[in-house]
Amino acid sequence: MIYDIDLGTTNSCVAGWDEKRDQVKFYRNVVTGSTVTPSVVYFDPDDPSVASVGDDAVSLFKMRPDRTVRGIKRRIGDKDAYDVHTNGLPEGTDPVLVSSLILKKLVEDVKRGYEEEVKDVVITVPAYFGSLERENTKRAAKEIGLNVLELINEPTAAALSYGIDLTEDKNIVVYDLGGGTFDVSFVRVIANVGNVNTFRYIAIDGDAKLGGLDWDREIAQMLLERYNEELGASYSLKKEEELNNDGVEARLTAVLFESAEKIKKLLSSGRPYVDYSVGVDGVFCKVRVTQDEFYERTKHLLDRTIEMMRKLVANAKANAKADIDEIILVGGSTRMPQIAKAICAEIGKTPKLHDPDYAVANGAAIFAQKMNHYSEDIDGILKPDPFKANPISNILSKTYGLIVLGGHVSNIMFKNDTLPLDKTHIFHLADDNQQSVLLKLYESDLEFSNENRLIDVSEVDEKCKYVAECLVEFVRGYARNTPMTISVKANNEQLFDFEVVVGTETQKTQISLCTPDDPERRRYIESATVL
Repeated sequence: MIYDIDLGTTNSCVAGWDEKRDQVKFYRNVVTGSTVTPSVVYFDPDDPSVASVGDDAVSLFKMRPDRTVRGIKRRIGDKDAYDVHTNGLPEGTDPVLVSSLILKKLVEDVKRGYEEEVKDVVITVPAYFGSLERENTKRAAKEIGLNVLELINEPTAAALSYGIDLTEDKNIVVYDLGGGTFDVSFVRVIANVGNVNTFRYIAIDGDAKLGGLDWDREIAQMLLERYNEELGASYSLKKEEELNNDGVEARLTAVLFESAEKIKKLLSSGRPYVDYSVGVDGVFCKVRVTQDEFYERTKHLLDRTIEMMRKLVANAKANAKADIDEIILVGGSTRMPQIAKAICAEIGKTPKLHDPDYAVANGAAIFAQKMNHYSEDIDGILKPDPFKANPISNILSKTYGLIVLGGHVSNIMFKNDTLPLDKTHIFHLADDNQQSVLLKLYESDLEFSNENRLIDVSEVDEKCKYVAECLVEFVRGYARNTPMTISVKANNEQLFDFEVVVGTETQKTQISLCTPDDPERRRYIESATVL
C-alpha cells in the first residue's frame, strides 16, 4: 500500500486508500483520536533522546519554550543546525532531524493503532519549495526508513481533490495559505485524457515563510502591547529561534502565541470581538480584540498574498491566454473571511472554500491510489515507472544558475519552465591547463528575461540563494577558452542531474543538495524515543 503524508507547518497527518470502502482513509493519532498531529517537538531536558511530538509538545511549549520546536517546515531548507547558544535545544538539532521525529511519530501511530507498516509514501510539499527544501524533506523521510515515491505539490493535490471528477476543462487558481507557507498556483485541468484528468501547471508563486503563524504573531504583538501598557512592563516578543531559556519573557511569548491562535480562530468564525485573559506567573490582564483591529493589523500580510496572486494571474493570462474558471481556497488559514472578500474584490469571482484542512491530504491519497505509475524493481521496492502516464505536469518553482568568472550568476533554468526539462548551455574554461570545474548552484525567484540571465556580482547575495556545489574533475588539463557544454536535467520533483562535456570527456554528476548520510545521526533517530 502507498500512504500519503501531509507534513504540515502546524499539523501533519497520514492518509491512504480504504479498498473496502473505496475512499480515502485518515489514520488517527493513537493518543488523542484526532486525524491530525500537531507538528511540534519537545526535547526532554534530562534525556535529549526522548522527544514528545504532537499535543503533549504543544502543552509543554508554554512551560519550556526553549526545548520546543514549532513551524519547522519553514526552516526545512536551512542547512545549519540550531545554535545551542541562542536556543536551548540539544546540540546537533536541525530541521531535518526535527522533521524526521514528526514523521516517526506519524508512522508509529499507524503501526500501533492499525497494525500497518508504513513504507512506501508520497509526501506533500508547497509548490513554491525550492530544490533544497524538497531534498531535505526526502532526507527526513529516508532517515526513518521511508521510501519516498514522489513529492507532490500541495496545490496539485488540492486541485486533484477538487477536480478529479470534472467532466470539462477548467482553469483553476489554487490559493493555499497554511500555517507557515503560502502558495498560489494556476492549474489547468484537462478532462478525460485517456479516462484520466490531466493537471497542468501554468504558473506558480508564493512565499515559503508566510502563513497563519504570521497572523498569529501580529495578534500576539497586539496582546503584548496591551499587556505592557496595563502593567507598566516592557517585555518584547521573541522570535521562536531565540527562546533560549524558560524565563518570564520566553514563557510570556509562548502564551501569547497560543492565545493569538485561539483569538484568530474565534474572530474567523464571525465573532465581532473576543475578550481574552493573557499573562504568566499569576499576572494577567483582560484584552479585547475586535474584528476591525484584527483586519487592520494583518492587512499588510493579506496584501502580500493578493499582490502575488495578481501578478500570477496577469502572467498566466498574457502568456497562456488562460482565463480563470474557478478559485479554490485551501489551507486552514483561508478560513479567515477577509481572504475570500479580498480575492473576490481583486478577481471578480467568489472563491470556494474547499475542505481547507484535508483537501491536500485527500488529493495526495487519491494520487497515490488512482495514478498507478509505480512498479517493483527486482528487490521488490516500488519506484516510478516512466513508461506509464503521469497525469500531472509540473513547472519549475525557482530560477537556477551557476556561478561564473567574476562572481556573476548565469541562469540556466527559469521559474515556470515546464518539467521535466533538459537544457544545454555552452561555457568556456577560464584557465590554461584547467583540470576541474566547480559547479556552484544558486536559486532565485527571478522569472525569465534577457536582463536577468546574467546576474551582476554585486546583486548575487541580494537576489540569489546559494544551494549547493560539486567539483567535476577531468582526466587531463584543457586550454583556456576550451568550450564546455553543461547539460542539466530536472525531473518532475525539481531534482537535478548534470552532465559536463569538455573535449572528449563526459562527466555526469548529481549536485548534493543536502548533508551526506551520517550513520551516527541515523542511529540516533532510529533509537530516539518518540512519545
